Amino acid sequence: MNAIYTRPVAISSTGKTYNRYQRIREGRGFRTGDLQGPFFIHVTYDGKQKWHKLQAETFEAAKVEAGLGAKAVEAQRLGLTVREAQNLTDSNRTLITAAVERFLDQKRRKKSDATYKNYKHILGEFVDQLPASVRFIDQVNADVLDSHMRYLESEKTISNKMMVVSFMLKAAGVATPSKMMELPTVEEEIPEPYTREDLKALFKAMTPEERVRYTFFLDTACREKEVAHAQWADLIDGKYWVRKKTFKARGGKERQFSPKSLETRLIPLTRELMDMLNTRRKSSKSHWIFPNEWGDPEGHFLRKFKAVAKEAA
Repeated sequence: MNAIYTRPVAISSTGKTYNRYQRIREGRGFRTGDLQGPFFIHVTYDGKQKWHKLQAETFEAAKVEAGLGAKAVEAQRLGLTVREAQNLTDSNRTLITAAVERFLDQKRRKKSDATYKNYKHILGEFVDQLPASVRFIDQVNADVLDSHMRYLESEKTISNKMMVVSFMLKAAGVATPSKMMELPTVEEEIPEPYTREDLKALFKAMTPEERVRYTFFLDTACREKEVAHAQWADLIDGKYWVRKKTFKARGGKERQFSPKSLETRLIPLTRELMDMLNTRRKSSKSHWIFPNEWGDPEGHFLRKFKAVAKEAA
């Protein structure tokens, strides 16, 4: 069993008070029955030596908890009492927080950083809104999910958020979590497309740099990150190919993002756009087609486009 310590107040040689760890001694001549917490043990956890505060309030309970050593640290990390941790081991129940942590760890390796952060936010919100009594996956039922949907009812992204919760539950072993929830019908506004006159006014208000950038968006219908991470090597201007002028939209380690559905797409380009890009390439000093001021992929296309639209209005 790990030695148990308290942190009584001590007085230094200069008269200052401080707390110091003091080992509790047992045996003849040492009274421990009246000792009260907090109690501490020194354990090795995750390869490091660290002090750990026990949850026990009496010395007898502290001895039981100290006997678990690193297991007591893990129980506290998961928000459990030692008894709950033992019950969890005995019954093979899955803690919701542990299921979320395991699910996010899988997504961290497979999804983009932005997607991972979105999943983390959504599931953190789900865990925070759970009743205190709901701690295990087998306690998540239709009522629990309905309560969370009521919390999200004013949000337009409710379907997406509940879908992420459903993915996590399925990964944790719940057979058909989607059948436990009845998603509300959210009325969505259909975006109104720009008219030809609108587009003429927009492009008239643009600088030559902006005109190339947003012509690329308009002609290719690429997503923002695909354009941000587009490289000159992705352009094909073959004179004798069936697809003479093509842009290859793809991800990769250097680009630090993955295309939707991990797909690489070949997108035909107009002669006008290809000519604009070839002219741009002659003066480019970057392997990115649209770098920002620091030579990195541009990340503010929408904000800059709004500024152009405001100017053209």
